[in-house]
Formats: sequence, C-alpha cells, structure tokens
Amino acid sequence: EDPIGALPSTLAAALDTSLAMPPRTHYFHGTRASEPECFLREGLRPLGQVLDFLWRELAALVPELSEQEFRSLRAELTAGRIGPHTYNHRVDDDLHHGPCGHLLRDVFVHPDSYSSVDYLAGAEIVIDICQAIQERTGIDATARYRQATTPCIVEFSVPTSHFQQALAAALWYLAAGLRRERTMNGNWSYCADGEPLPPQAIVTVLSSQDLRAEGLEER
Repeated sequence: EDPIGALPSTLAAALDTSLAMPPRTHYFHGTRASEPECFLREGLRPLGQVLDFLWRELAALVPELSEQEFRSLRAELTAGRIGPHTYNHRVDDDLHHGPCGHLLRDVFVHPDSYSSVDYLAGAEIVIDICQAIQERTGIDATARYRQATTPCIVEFSVPTSHFQQALAAALWYLAAGLRRERTMNGNWSYCADGEPLPPQAIVTVLSSQDLRAEGLEER
C-alpha cells in the first residue's frame, strides 16, 4: 500500500475504529481582490468566466495603455507570441480553470513549506499579465495590482470526494504539527474542473484585516 495513503487505515486499526466519511469537505482558496466580500455574493468562478474581468481590472490600473494596446497585448499573450508563456498554457489547459482550493489553510500562510505558489501575492494568471505589461512598457503593474487589492482566503464547502487522500493529508498535517513541523504530505487540493462554486458553497471570507487579527502575514 502507498505509505503516504496508508496512514488513515493504520491509525484506524491502532484505535480499533472505522473511518467515517463526512458528507462535505471544506477547502480554502487564496487570492487577492479589491472587494473580498464579492465572493459571498458571486461564489467562486472558473477562469473562463473571470478572465475578461481580470483584463478590465488591470486595464483600469494602467491608464497609460489604450484599449487597443491592451487588446493587442492580450492577443499576443493568448497566441504565445510573447511571454510569459505560462499565460496561454493556463488559458488553453482546462486543468487550470478551477476554481481550486487547498485542504490546509496553512498552505497560504507558509507556501514555501508546501512548495506552493504564494496565492496571497496574486493569482498566477494575473501575475502573468502584469509581467507582460512590465516587459512591454516598463510599468510595474504588479505593484499597482497589489496596492489596489487585498489578500483574502475564501473557505468553501463541497461534497466529499477522494476521501482517503484528503483524510491522509489532514492526518499527516496533524502528525507534523505535533512535532512542530510541516510536511508536503499534507498538501492536498481540490479542483471544480471548470464548474462555478455558487454563493451557497462559500462558508466565509477572511480579508486582510481578519488575517492580521489571526497573526497571519500579509503579502
């Protein structure tokens, strides 16, 4: 048996009990937003449904570029004629459309410990666009984006799937925490495969103020 996935059944045997699958599992989505409360109204949407909005949001932050220049930049990025070339890969690959989440909120607080992207610093697709703007114009669009937005963590609830893997990740996280450590074995994620998560699925949204109150670092 997979030594990482074996932890739940091994622990259940040691405790002389059986595993009970919950009907729903909570995950966390880290990002930045100008209005974090919008997720309570709109839920979490896949990339294809928010991409136009992201371009409009960034265009408003860089008034030096005309609408035509932004359309041209987007066309070249989408076609892969300019970098970052991760942009067109994310747009073309359904696996990147999400919406996604991590089982552990700790992943967003200590991304390096889990070999994860620092999502509180900005969504990957947004940073791709900002880098393209800077390479073409010299304007630090990333700094403007971070100044105009605040980091937030969206907690959402979905029907339980891949129960054994999620439980194994949670148990590895607890075991490492007892040793005051972190482990990559706790990094389990969820993807909605391009389907939106409705507002009813959103449990809570932690904004910048909430993160500071809990002693979490703002990036």
